[in-house]
Amino acid sequence: MATLNDLPPEIIYQMFPSSSLREQFSVTNTDADLAKEIQPAWSSALNLSRTCRKYRHMLVPELYRNISIHGSNSFQKLKCFIQFLIDNKDVAVNIRRLYLHLDPSNMETKDFTEADLEWSHWAARQSGAPSPYYLWHSEDGKLLQMSESRCSRTRILHLGILLEIILSRVHGLQELGLAVPGGLFCDQYGPWSRTELDGLLWTGEPGPSDPLKSRAFRGVQRPLPNIKMLAVRPSCLPKSHPDATITPLDLNHLLHFAPNARSIFIASRDGQPASPLDTHSQWSNVTCLTITETFLDERKIRGMIQGCASLVSFKYLNSRADAYVPHWPVSPEEVVTMLREHQNTTTTLLTLCLDLNDWYRGEYEAIRSLSDFSNLENLWVDASSVLKKVKYGSSSRSEKHKRLTHKLSTSLPASIKRLHLAGNEHQVRHNMCEVLTDREKFPNLNLVELEDFVRRFPELWDPNEDDSDEDDTNQNDLGDDGDDLAFSIMNAGDGYGGGSYLQDGDAKEEDIGETNKDTTLSYQERFIRADIESPSTVCTLGELW
Repeated sequence: MATLNDLPPEIIYQMFPSSSLREQFSVTNTDADLAKEIQPAWSSALNLSRTCRKYRHMLVPELYRNISIHGSNSFQKLKCFIQFLIDNKDVAVNIRRLYLHLDPSNMETKDFTEADLEWSHWAARQSGAPSPYYLWHSEDGKLLQMSESRCSRTRILHLGILLEIILSRVHGLQELGLAVPGGLFCDQYGPWSRTELDGLLWTGEPGPSDPLKSRAFRGVQRPLPNIKMLAVRPSCLPKSHPDATITPLDLNHLLHFAPNARSIFIASRDGQPASPLDTHSQWSNVTCLTITETFLDERKIRGMIQGCASLVSFKYLNSRADAYVPHWPVSPEEVVTMLREHQNTTTTLLTLCLDLNDWYRGEYEAIRSLSDFSNLENLWVDASSVLKKVKYGSSSRSEKHKRLTHKLSTSLPASIKRLHLAGNEHQVRHNMCEVLTDREKFPNLNLVELEDFVRRFPELWDPNEDDSDEDDTNQNDLGDDGDDLAFSIMNAGDGYGGGSYLQDGDAKEEDIGETNKDTTLSYQERFIRADIESPSTVCTLGELW
């Protein structure tokens, strides 16, 4: 019998199955609950890694490959994390996925001491990160006395500094998810413009000679070329708070960190979200674009699409935006037209999700056809967006079937694999199964869902996993050859999701990491769609595509 020492690292790692961050994020209500679910198995693996060098070498890279820090007391948790990165450089370079919730609401003035500022300044110098020391000190080096409003802004800027210190340490980072307050980077570089800073970074010129600029330039964060995914959403500040909305400057700086990002996920609670059109040059590598929580006008959507490369995945999800908007919403047909006109998107697009606000259900201009998107595999739309133009009247069953067959066969490409039709189209439901199971017209279709719920999460489709039929379907619904169509009607379900921590209280080294199993859920998109007012969201079984 093999002993523990004889087992390969993969087996050792599987001996400690933990509750996945992705699975717990939406079914727990507080960070303490998350810690109870995640901590035990992770701690067991950590303890084994401390028994000898062999197990430490085997387990530590996996233990700290995925990091998520959420909840209150952000400063203490980030400070602990930074110290951990400084003390464990070998672990820092192995971090691949980082999700941070920067919450300034609990950083009271009395907790914001000069010692904290001095520590941050020291950590920045140790990490080669920016430290705008002048923001808090006068010319003679004394700590500035600030109003409460100025203190609030300074606390947010302080979180921005801590973020840049962290990013300066995680050079192998591939995914970055941030819940941030507005104004995270405002004034951080003093008189320096982003263009001037970029010039210093790429030309390798020495520090500036201007005394004012010299004081501001404490080492500027270099871009992280390995980041392929950037997710940004507002932090938990109340909607009425002046810093609740992500600013265009914030987004510009965050895009600077990820110049090679191929996937961008943006949530905004503002009617005019932070998606500045002047950042198109930094979107030129983007092939997967998700926009949620807001209504956009036609000009802004078109500008964002045109700034990207040929798209593989496009998701516009305003079903959870506020009902009131200052303009008529862009229709599904208008969005499809923009995509059709954009570069080679008709041949590259694999996933299209248009999860639209129910206040306007049935009033949008319907999609005429998607048949020219020759490789489209995953489609999530309102049923009325596709079937609105089908007229039935008092036609016979055979005539209804003929019209429905014609509409679907001319509207959907033969490449379609997964289809989700939201909204109750009871007139066509009894014919839908017969039409869609026609293998001559839809040879690749293996999953169809009809769904009545208002709350939906279509962004959980991960375009990187579209080729895996085992993960995309319920194998109990398939035949032996795996080619049968899975067809379901959604009107009830259980909650599933993912999770995040550090737990509240004193942050410790063992709280800094967690293990995540590979699942079919796309955590970066779960993160972007997390409930703004609460760390808990609920989705249903059919939404875990």
